Amino acid sequence: MNEQHYFLSVPVSAEIKALYSKHLSDLKKQYPFKQWPHPEDLHITLVFLGAVSTKKRQELIEQINQTLTSSGLSSFTLRIGGLNTFGNERSPRILWVDVHGNLEKLHKLQREINDVCQNLNLRTDNRPYRPHMTIAKKWVGQKEFLLPGDPFTETFVEWDIPYFQLIEIHPKQSPKYKEIQRFNLGGE
Repeated sequence: MNEQHYFLSVPVSAEIKALYSKHLSDLKKQYPFKQWPHPEDLHITLVFLGAVSTKKRQELIEQINQTLTSSGLSSFTLRIGGLNTFGNERSPRILWVDVHGNLEKLHKLQREINDVCQNLNLRTDNRPYRPHMTIAKKWVGQKEFLLPGDPFTETFVEWDIPYFQLIEIHPKQSPKYKEIQRFNLGGE
């Protein structure tokens, strides 16, 4: 059976997407990574799920809605800034932007949603949660990588998080991520 792949994520603001788009051409010229996400694909992952059947996906949506009803999870504010990498510092796998702001609420949301996924026997990551926004993947440069200046510090980039999303992955399309379910968080 060919199952779709999914993840749960927090969206980023139009301002962040515009800032990324503004600097993308220069970043690509200066830093040879194999993959640069489409601006519409920028997000902060809560839980990567991988392949999920239609039946499990529906169970997941129902369980998340039940959790949101009983948990008291509410909207919150995040901001970004500070570039970093995953993998070898000289040849990184991932270039990412750090997340700041109300991390306590973000971590609580991630734990609640991760618990729902585990209770449904869905694949989850056992590593500690490290919220970030990926902006490039797979260094292919011949020279050693040096961390660039941070294009996200030219303005104070902060945004409200009133919802999170279940995203379906379409690897051969651009943008490749499609929201299939939105989960609203309660007000403050």
